[in-house]
Order: sequence, then structure tokens, then C-alpha cells
Amino acid sequence: MLGWLRVGVRLGAVLAVMLGLYALWNLGRPFAAWSARKSRAWRDWIYVRWARATARAIGMRRSRRGALPTAPGLLVANHLGYVDVLLLAAETGAVFVSKAEVRHWPLIGHTATAMGTLYVRRHDKRALAEVNASIGDAVRAGRIVGFFPEGTSTDGAGLLGFRPSLFETAASSGAPVHCAALRYRTRGDRPPASRAVCWGDGRPFLAHALGLLALPGFDAEVSFAAEPLFGADRKELAQRSETRVRSLYDELRA
Repeated sequence: MLGWLRVGVRLGAVLAVMLGLYALWNLGRPFAAWSARKSRAWRDWIYVRWARATARAIGMRRSRRGALPTAPGLLVANHLGYVDVLLLAAETGAVFVSKAEVRHWPLIGHTATAMGTLYVRRHDKRALAEVNASIGDAVRAGRIVGFFPEGTSTDGAGLLGFRPSLFETAASSGAPVHCAALRYRTRGDRPPASRAVCWGDGRPFLAHALGLLALPGFDAEVSFAAEPLFGADRKELAQRSETRVRSLYDELRA
């Protein structure tokens, strides 16, 4: 009963945060519309507050190692589940590349689109040129664009190989690639984070999300590399990024 009560309270809090900040964003849009810079700054302010408030609402307690990356540039990390976006957005304000299906998710899809999410149609090689062009536009506009080069989420047992396709903007423009590693921990006698927080084994989203919200809380750690990477070859950048993220992740696990 306590778990279900916690789920209800947290769902209400998440909805209140989403509706409240979305209303505030729309109220401020006429004043920010005088310039593209002010409009983007207002959206970014709302976006970071939404991420931080939502992270608190679902019971996430954040901690950080290393200095925050500076915009513009790319941000890559290991991928453990949907909460990764909340954690990294709350810390950095990065916008993310997401699978195209997210655009149509109730509430989440509309909010993600409004906050600048870039979408890619997976398994469609022709779409890669489009999303890389969108990444380039966002970086030139002064933003940090985050993506997960493993291509799928895991249970945290280790890293998958990094795919090079979305490193094209960094390779062609010289934009910096910032690296980060993520790790989650549950508290007390609760199920391990590999089951309760990570989402990488094909479990239904709704069942997993309800289980996550039923937790008393969980710890989220992010470690940022001290220096960004630069390079003119996307495959080499992917390999170097994978090595750096793996090192950061091993330090967190140790």
C-alpha cells in the first residue's frame, strides 16, 4: 500500500511540474519572442527547471563528479534507461537525440518536442543525414546536444560498442565531444538498480516506470571527463569516446 501511495503522489507531482512549467513557458513566450536569443534562453531556463523538478519528483538524488561541460558541443554517455535524459538535462541543459517514436508518446512527446528534442528514425540510414544536419544546427546555435552512442540502453553490467554515425558533426565542424558516465543505486533492501532503474531488457515501459516510482528513492551519479575530445574522423572519435566513458564508468563502479 505504501508503494502504491508513493506512485500516486509522484505521478501527481510529475504532472503538476509538467503542466505548471509548460503554462509558465507559454506565458513568457510573448515577452521572449522579441528576439531569437531571448526566446531560446527562456526555453532553456524552463527546460532545466523541468528536468530538475521532475528528477526530484521521481525520487532521484543527484551527485556529480567533474566540471560541467560548456556549450556548444556534443555530450555522450553510457545509456542505462529513460532517466538518463532527466539526469543529464538537469545537470547540463543538453537537448537530446531520441528515437522518432518518442514524438508520439502521450504528454512526454509533446513536451520533448517543445523543448528542442531531435528525432531520428532508427534503422533508416537515409535519416542519419537529416539528424546530423539538425545536430549541426543546434550546435551552431550554441547548444549542447546529447546522445547515447551505444544505440540502446543496458542493465549497467558493461558498455556496448559506440556507434560512430552521430559523431559526424564533431568530425566535420571541430565541435568538442564531452564525455560522461552514469550510474544508479537503490537504497536499503530494494531491488538493485540494474532491475529497478535501468531499463534494458525489453520489459514493458509502464510496468517498469511504476516500479521505479514505487521506490523510496534512488541515487544518480554522473561523472564528467576533465577535457573534451576533438577529431576529424568520426570512427576515431567514437572509439576514443568509448574508451573515456568506459574509464569513467569503471571509476564510478569501483
